[in-house]
Amino acid sequence: MPESHCTSETDSDDDACSGSDEKEDEEEEPVYQGKRSCDGAPHGRGTFFWQKAGNRFEGHFLHGKRQGRGTLYFRDGSSLSGTYVDDELEGVATYVYADGRYMEAWYDNGDMNGRFTEYSPEGEVIVKGHHKDNTRSGVLYLTDEFGGTLAGVVNGEGLLSGGDIAYIYPDRRTALVGTFEDG
Repeated sequence: MPESHCTSETDSDDDACSGSDEKEDEEEEPVYQGKRSCDGAPHGRGTFFWQKAGNRFEGHFLHGKRQGRGTLYFRDGSSLSGTYVDDELEGVATYVYADGRYMEAWYDNGDMNGRFTEYSPEGEVIVKGHHKDNTRSGVLYLTDEFGGTLAGVVNGEGLLSGGDIAYIYPDRRTALVGTFEDG
């Protein structure tokens, strides 16, 4: 069935739609600016603004839901970019920290589930691992500024804790294995 061609551009906050799943924005009704469908729902390219929180989402909408590429910009200068399917992040998304570090993570139905890699502002790998339901899980690798790597299985809170945690020296031949308590 072909898409409706009845869209309009608007700068008003009339019929602003909520659509953020960000906890800090739940209380605030966002202001929408962009194309709308005949029934007034965001449809096409547009932007949601959360005035109090200082956040905004820029991207594509389909019948009131985020659909396709989009970026959520946060007040602190960080951002989250990825592909939305039915209003949820899906596939690989990139979170850029305010200090220039960035993380590429796999999203499934809006939650981080799968592999992730975090990089320094210079593009060097500093953390590698997996997420399950938005929490680090399984084996985690943390690389320090000297080239050494801390490796081990994280606890239920996503922290390196317990036995068999290894620090692998930069020479990649020497390691120190021990126990960490609470990360």
